[in-house]
Amino acid sequence: MIRKTISCVLKISDGASKKVLTGSQAQIYVDDILVHHEYKPGGYFVLIDLPDGRHTVRVTSYCFQSEIFEINVEGSTVQKPENMVIYLMMNPSAKHPMAALLPAVSGRVPGCGRIYILRHSGKLKIAEDNAVPGRTDIRLFCENGKPTLPCVYRIIDKSAAKCEFVTLTGADSDSYMLDKPLINAHPRSADVVPMISVSCDEQGEFYFLLSKEFVRGEDGIALTILAEKSGSIYTADVKAAVKGITQLGEIKLKKG
Repeated sequence: MIRKTISCVLKISDGASKKVLTGSQAQIYVDDILVHHEYKPGGYFVLIDLPDGRHTVRVTSYCFQSEIFEINVEGSTVQKPENMVIYLMMNPSAKHPMAALLPAVSGRVPGCGRIYILRHSGKLKIAEDNAVPGRTDIRLFCENGKPTLPCVYRIIDKSAAKCEFVTLTGADSDSYMLDKPLINAHPRSADVVPMISVSCDEQGEFYFLLSKEFVRGEDGIALTILAEKSGSIYTADVKAAVKGITQLGEIKLKKG
Protein backbone atom coordinates (compact mmCIF):
# COMPACT_ATOMS: atom_id res chain seq x y z
CA MET A 1 0.00 0.00 0.00
CA ILE A 2 1.48 3.32 -1.11
CA ARG A 3 1.05 6.06 1.44
CA LYS A 4 1.43 9.70 0.45
CA THR A 5 2.19 12.57 2.81
CA ILE A 6 0.76 15.99 2.05
CA SER A 7 3.56 18.56 2.37
CA CYS A 8 1.81 21.75 1.27
CA VAL A 9 -1.55 22.88 -0.12
CA LEU A 10 -1.82 26.01 -2.25
CA LYS A 11 -5.09 27.67 -3.16
CA ILE A 12 -4.29 29.79 -6.20
CA SER A 13 -6.60 32.42 -7.67
CA ASP A 14 -6.54 35.29 -10.14
CA GLY A 15 -5.95 38.45 -8.08
CA ALA A 16 -8.01 40.52 -10.54
CA SER A 17 -11.03 38.33 -11.30
CA LYS A 18 -10.83 36.23 -8.07
CA LYS A 19 -11.42 33.10 -10.16
CA VAL A 20 -9.40 30.05 -9.10
CA LEU A 21 -6.72 28.69 -11.42
CA THR A 22 -7.02 25.24 -12.97
CA GLY A 23 -4.39 22.55 -12.55
CA SER A 24 -2.73 23.25 -15.90
CA GLN A 25 -2.52 27.02 -15.41
CA ALA A 26 0.31 27.04 -12.85
CA GLN A 27 3.72 25.42 -12.56
CA ILE A 28 5.30 24.92 -9.14
CA TYR A 29 9.03 24.84 -8.48
CA VAL A 30 10.54 23.73 -5.18
CA ASP A 31 14.17 24.79 -4.71
CA ASP A 32 14.25 25.60 -8.47
CA ILE A 33 13.07 22.12 -9.48
CA LEU A 34 9.73 21.73 -11.26
CA VAL A 35 7.61 19.36 -9.16
CA HIS A 36 4.48 17.36 -9.87
CA HIS A 37 1.35 18.51 -8.07
CA GLU A 38 -2.06 17.00 -7.56
CA TYR A 39 -5.05 19.23 -8.26
CA LYS A 40 -8.32 19.34 -6.37
CA PRO A 41 -11.42 21.27 -7.54
CA GLY A 42 -11.61 24.78 -6.15
CA GLY A 43 -8.08 25.87 -7.05
CA TYR A 44 -6.18 23.57 -4.66
CA PHE A 45 -2.67 22.54 -5.71
CA VAL A 46 -1.31 19.76 -3.47
CA LEU A 47 2.40 19.01 -3.05
CA ILE A 48 3.23 15.50 -1.92
CA ASP A 49 6.22 13.89 -0.13
CA LEU A 50 8.64 16.82 -0.02
CA PRO A 51 11.78 16.28 2.12
CA ASP A 52 11.66 17.67 5.65
CA GLY A 53 13.13 21.14 6.14
CA ARG A 54 12.80 24.61 4.64
CA HIS A 55 12.14 25.02 0.94
CA THR A 56 11.75 27.92 -1.48
CA VAL A 57 8.60 27.63 -3.58
CA ARG A 58 8.07 29.53 -6.83
CA VAL A 59 4.72 29.54 -8.61
CA THR A 60 4.63 30.62 -12.25
CA SER A 61 1.81 31.04 -14.75
CA TYR A 62 1.74 32.47 -18.27
CA CYS A 63 -0.68 35.33 -17.55
CA PHE A 64 0.54 36.15 -14.05
CA GLN A 65 3.55 37.39 -12.15
CA SER A 66 5.52 34.76 -10.25
CA GLU A 67 5.13 34.35 -6.50
CA ILE A 68 8.05 33.19 -4.32
CA PHE A 69 7.81 32.16 -0.67
CA GLU A 70 9.26 29.71 1.84
CA ILE A 71 7.66 26.71 3.51
CA ASN A 72 8.79 24.45 6.33
CA VAL A 73 8.00 20.76 5.91
CA GLU A 74 7.80 18.53 8.97
CA GLY A 75 6.80 15.03 7.95
CA SER A 76 6.42 13.96 11.57
CA THR A 77 3.81 16.66 12.20
CA VAL A 78 0.36 15.48 11.16
CA GLN A 79 -1.99 18.28 10.10
CA LYS A 80 -5.38 18.34 8.47
CA PRO A 81 -5.08 19.52 4.83
CA GLU A 82 -7.42 22.45 5.50
CA ASN A 83 -4.97 23.72 8.13
CA MET A 84 -2.07 23.67 5.66
CA VAL A 85 -3.53 25.89 2.95
CA ILE A 86 -1.43 28.81 1.64
CA TYR A 87 -3.55 31.34 -0.25
CA LEU A 88 -1.98 32.92 -3.34
CA MET A 89 -3.73 35.74 -5.19
CA MET A 90 -1.68 35.92 -8.39
CA ASN A 91 -1.25 39.40 -9.88
CA PRO A 92 -1.78 39.68 -13.64
CA SER A 93 1.22 40.26 -15.89
CA ALA A 94 1.30 42.27 -19.12
CA LYS A 95 0.26 39.01 -20.88
CA HIS A 96 -3.05 38.80 -18.99
CA PRO A 97 -6.15 39.11 -21.24
CA MET A 98 -7.28 42.20 -19.30
CA ALA A 99 -3.94 43.99 -19.76
CA ALA A 100 -5.02 45.39 -23.14
CA LEU A 101 -8.20 46.83 -21.63
CA LEU A 102 -7.03 48.35 -18.34
CA PRO A 103 -4.39 50.91 -17.28
CA ALA A 104 -1.34 49.73 -15.34
CA VAL A 105 1.59 51.09 -13.33
CA SER A 106 5.17 49.94 -13.07
CA GLY A 107 7.93 51.17 -10.80
CA ARG A 108 10.77 50.26 -8.51
CA VAL A 109 11.00 50.04 -4.71
CA PRO A 110 14.64 49.15 -3.93
CA GLY A 111 15.11 46.68 -1.10
CA CYS A 112 11.50 45.45 -1.13
CA GLY A 113 10.32 42.05 -2.27
CA ARG A 114 6.68 43.02 -1.82
CA ILE A 115 4.52 46.13 -1.75
CA TYR A 116 0.87 46.69 -0.89
CA ILE A 117 -1.59 48.91 -2.72
CA LEU A 118 -4.52 50.37 -0.81
CA ARG A 119 -7.98 49.44 -2.05
CA HIS A 120 -10.66 52.13 -1.77
CA SER A 121 -13.64 49.91 -1.02
CA GLY A 122 -14.44 47.10 1.36
CA LYS A 123 -13.20 48.52 4.68
CA LEU A 124 -14.14 46.48 7.76
CA LYS A 125 -14.05 47.06 11.52
CA ILE A 126 -13.30 44.69 14.39
CA ALA A 127 -16.59 43.83 16.10
CA GLU A 128 -15.39 42.21 19.34
CA ASP A 129 -13.18 42.78 22.39
CA ASN A 130 -11.36 39.45 22.13
CA ALA A 131 -9.14 40.00 19.07
CA VAL A 132 -6.06 38.67 20.86
CA PRO A 133 -2.79 37.02 19.75
CA GLY A 134 -3.24 33.44 18.56
CA ARG A 135 -6.79 33.89 17.26
CA THR A 136 -7.40 32.31 13.85
CA ASP A 137 -10.83 33.83 13.39
CA ILE A 138 -12.20 37.28 14.16
CA ARG A 139 -15.61 38.97 14.19
CA LEU A 140 -15.82 41.88 11.78
CA PHE A 141 -18.41 44.49 10.85
CA CYS A 142 -18.83 45.19 7.13
CA GLU A 143 -19.68 48.78 6.27
CA ASN A 144 -20.56 48.17 2.61
CA GLY A 145 -21.52 44.58 1.93
CA LYS A 146 -19.59 41.35 2.21
CA PRO A 147 -15.98 41.43 0.95
CA THR A 148 -14.64 39.21 -1.81
CA LEU A 149 -12.41 36.54 -0.29
CA PRO A 150 -9.62 35.62 0.00
CA CYS A 151 -8.12 39.09 0.37
CA VAL A 152 -5.24 40.79 2.18
CA TYR A 153 -6.10 43.37 4.85
CA ARG A 154 -4.15 45.60 7.21
CA ILE A 155 -5.43 46.02 10.76
CA ILE A 156 -4.87 49.65 11.76
CA ASP A 157 -3.98 50.20 15.43
CA LYS A 158 -3.28 53.38 17.40
CA SER A 159 0.18 51.96 18.02
CA ALA A 160 1.92 51.61 14.67
CA ALA A 161 3.95 48.70 16.06
CA LYS A 162 0.72 46.71 16.54
CA CYS A 163 -0.60 47.14 12.99
CA GLU A 164 -0.39 43.93 10.98
CA PHE A 165 -1.25 42.41 7.62
CA VAL A 166 -3.68 39.49 7.58
CA THR A 167 -5.36 37.40 4.90
CA LEU A 168 -9.07 36.74 5.30
CA THR A 169 -9.78 33.35 3.76
CA GLY A 170 -13.46 32.75 4.40
CA ALA A 171 -16.46 33.75 6.48
CA ASP A 172 -19.22 32.25 8.59
CA SER A 173 -21.76 35.01 9.20
CA ASP A 174 -19.73 37.86 10.82
CA SER A 175 -16.81 35.60 11.81
CA TYR A 176 -13.87 35.67 9.39
CA MET A 177 -11.11 33.07 9.16
CA LEU A 178 -7.45 34.12 9.04
CA ASP A 179 -4.68 32.29 7.20
CA LYS A 180 -2.36 32.74 10.20
CA PRO A 181 -2.92 33.47 13.91
CA LEU A 182 -3.04 37.12 15.00
CA ILE A 183 0.30 38.47 16.22
CA ASN A 184 -1.08 41.40 18.23
CA ALA A 185 -4.19 42.29 20.22
CA HIS A 186 -6.53 44.81 18.59
CA PRO A 187 -9.39 46.88 20.06
CA ARG A 188 -13.04 46.86 19.04
CA SER A 189 -13.76 49.25 16.12
CA ALA A 190 -10.17 49.14 14.83
CA ASP A 191 -10.15 49.62 11.05
CA VAL A 192 -9.40 46.59 8.87
CA VAL A 193 -8.37 48.05 5.52
CA PRO A 194 -8.27 46.07 2.25
CA MET A 195 -4.96 45.83 0.40
CA ILE A 196 -3.59 44.20 -2.72
CA SER A 197 -0.27 42.39 -2.27
CA VAL A 198 2.14 42.86 -5.20
CA SER A 199 5.43 40.99 -5.52
CA CYS A 200 8.61 42.72 -6.70
CA ASP A 201 11.58 41.18 -8.48
CA GLU A 202 15.15 41.13 -7.16
CA GLN A 203 15.64 44.77 -8.19
CA GLY A 204 12.39 45.88 -6.53
CA GLU A 205 10.60 46.25 -9.88
CA PHE A 206 6.82 45.78 -9.93
CA TYR A 207 3.91 45.85 -12.37
CA PHE A 208 0.28 46.28 -11.37
CA LEU A 209 -2.90 46.18 -13.43
CA LEU A 210 -5.53 48.70 -12.29
CA SER A 211 -8.95 47.10 -12.21
CA LYS A 212 -12.15 49.11 -12.45
CA GLU A 213 -12.44 49.34 -8.64
CA PHE A 214 -9.81 52.12 -8.69
CA VAL A 215 -11.50 55.50 -9.08
CA ARG A 216 -10.67 57.42 -12.25
CA GLY A 217 -10.44 61.16 -11.62
CA GLU A 218 -10.00 63.99 -14.11
CA ASP A 219 -6.27 64.10 -13.32
CA GLY A 220 -5.72 60.32 -13.21
CA ILE A 221 -5.96 57.47 -10.72
CA ALA A 222 -4.73 58.12 -7.16
CA LEU A 223 -2.85 55.24 -5.53
CA THR A 224 -1.32 54.72 -2.10
CA ILE A 225 1.62 52.31 -1.98
CA LEU A 226 2.84 50.73 1.27
CA ALA A 227 6.03 48.79 1.97
CA GLU A 228 7.29 47.13 5.14
CA LYS A 229 10.94 47.54 6.09
CA SER A 230 12.48 46.36 9.36
CA GLY A 231 9.06 46.24 10.98
CA SER A 232 8.11 49.79 9.96
CA ILE A 233 5.63 50.87 7.29
CA TYR A 234 6.59 53.32 4.55
CA THR A 235 4.09 54.91 2.17
CA ALA A 236 3.94 56.90 -1.05
CA ASP A 237 1.04 58.57 -2.88
CA VAL A 238 1.31 58.38 -6.67
CA LYS A 239 -0.83 59.07 -9.74
CA ALA A 240 -1.47 56.83 -12.72
CA ALA A 241 -2.86 57.78 -16.11
CA VAL A 242 -6.30 56.40 -17.01
CA LYS A 243 -4.90 54.68 -20.10
CA GLY A 244 -1.78 52.68 -20.88
CA ILE A 245 1.14 51.92 -18.56
CA THR A 246 2.35 54.67 -16.23
CA GLN A 247 6.10 54.38 -15.56
CA LEU A 248 6.57 55.65 -11.99
CA GLY A 249 10.32 55.07 -11.79
CA GLU A 250 11.84 54.77 -8.33
CA ILE A 251 9.19 55.28 -5.63
CA LYS A 252 10.09 57.76 -2.89
CA LEU A 253 8.73 56.32 0.33
CA LYS A 254 8.20 58.13 3.61
CA LYS A 255 7.83 56.55 7.02
CA GLY A 256 4.39 56.39 8.58
